[in-house]
Amino acid sequence: MEYHPVNCGFYDYFEACITLRERVKIIYLNEEGQTCIITAKPTDLQLKNGGEFLVLENGEYIRLDFILQFNGVENPSDKCAL
Repeated sequence: MEYHPVNCGFYDYFEACITLRERVKIIYLNEEGQTCIITAKPTDLQLKNGGEFLVLENGEYIRLDFILQFNGVENPSDKCAL
């Protein structure tokens, strides 16, 4: 499935939580399209297989465009202007 870049403001939430080492609630779609809800500490952002991923402290990767809600903030549908 093709990766779709996320809104720049939404991306900023990921960076802030990583910097502050905060545990956050994440609602996302897994590879099977099922909605998952977890509480975890993000540790990094990485490019992998043509997409951007949030890396969690347990080593799990979540594709950024699969994240529906991050710490109570919904993923906006608009993208950043380049």
